Amino acid sequence: MFTALLVASLASAASAKEWKVIDGTAATTLVGCGADSDVNGVCGASSNGIGAFMERYDGADVGKEKFDGGLIMDAATDATYTVASSMLPIIVSKDGGKTYATSESLGGLSQSNDVTDGVISMVGTFTKPKSEGVPTGVQGVARSEDGGDSWTVSEIPEGYVRYGAYPSKDTWYVSSGMWPADEVDALKTAMEDKLQHKKTHLFSARAAVSSRGVQFKDHKRVGANETDGGYTAFISKTTDGGATWSTVFPNDPKNNYFYFNAIDCSSDLHCVAVAEGEDAETGDYDIRAYVTFDGGESWTNSIPKSTWPEDTMMVSIAGAAWVDENEGWLGATSKSRGMLQAQFFHTTDGGKTFAVDQQLNDCFVMDLDFAANTGSTVGYASCIGSSGASASMALYA
Repeated sequence: MFTALLVASLASAASAKEWKVIDGTAATTLVGCGADSDVNGVCGASSNGIGAFMERYDGADVGKEKFDGGLIMDAATDATYTVASSMLPIIVSKDGGKTYATSESLGGLSQSNDVTDGVISMVGTFTKPKSEGVPTGVQGVARSEDGGDSWTVSEIPEGYVRYGAYPSKDTWYVSSGMWPADEVDALKTAMEDKLQHKKTHLFSARAAVSSRGVQFKDHKRVGANETDGGYTAFISKTTDGGATWSTVFPNDPKNNYFYFNAIDCSSDLHCVAVAEGEDAETGDYDIRAYVTFDGGESWTNSIPKSTWPEDTMMVSIAGAAWVDENEGWLGATSKSRGMLQAQFFHTTDGGKTFAVDQQLNDCFVMDLDFAANTGSTVGYASCIGSSGASASMALYA
């Protein structure tokens, strides 16, 4: 009996999954990742003296696919295309990463890329390099069905768009938001800065990305119980493929001191959107994860402070991804004595409850993804070191 139990225990331990950094994926910046299967994950990266490249992991080896591009904000892949968004250029590979080309028909700034069934989708601010078509500075969702040769842009006039989810052909969700004061003014001029080749981007209120790495910003308290703290937070939804949009999570600046980061949906009705900001009463750091089961009619914060690790200062939450209808992950970050630590929240009940499943030292989570549409249970995440000067791809397997 003892032998049988020992064998079973060893087998269980051998099959246990965990988040860990993939050796050989070090870069100066690596902030956005995407996955297509258990053996196809990518992160857009750049390194001083090398330039832009795609980190690709095939389950065993790391490949670095060099291409012409600026500071990379995000990357995505499927069996047809691999795409990366940089400081204005959009870069696409149609041959599995062997060669890359800049899209001539659209440029823009996006930190939310997706490729599903040969359709490229991006959320951000877009500009047409040539005179025809999309006017400069349109915010919304850009879509291409031909590998970036042509694009359609669905404008979302409300808020500052940040991340998107596309659970079906016609139903999409977009999270929006902004943080207070000087950061607002900086983002208002972001597109002009990119056109002038300025190489710094405010990824969030917590992190500014440049060619030198990531600069982490300390919390700047706005002040508890202000009439309007300067934060905005929206979630928009379309059910007709971007022809029209409705607000399913309305802004409440007098009570909600946060903005949205990633959003992901396992179906047209079931989504999670993560948010960070400050506690309106105390002014402390605050993180949230809003889950809906009814298509946005109602939202519930599934990570109240009672679910956070004790004596832990949570400073950010940027990543969210479903594995299937019941299982999902959130990528949060805590800080202690100058050290950043990834806090991976996990759910197996569809987001009704989340709990921290694993911690990863010296890691600020900027993004995470599972290829849920292919049935993959392997996850990929970007992991920024506490110094901000180095970054790696992390794997859940």
